Amino acid sequence: MEIVAKVSQKENEIIKVKKGITQISKALVRFIHSFKQAFLFFFLAPSKSTSKWEQAVFYVQQVCFLRSQAVQK
Repeated sequence: MEIVAKVSQKENEIIKVKKGITQISKALVRFIHSFKQAFLFFFLAPSKSTSKWEQAVFYVQQVCFLRSQAVQK
């Protein structure tokens, strides 16, 4: 019985580690997607009235705000 309990405990630990890795990888994918969007926006911004730096800063602020709203939900 003790061996079965130890195996079950190790399986639970492995499952927790797998869930943690999955959460980290999902967060990394979201970060990369946000960074890619900001990068593309910086180079493809159509407006000539404001500088690309200002537009990029605005976009990154918007992405950060939307991410914080999504985390709160």
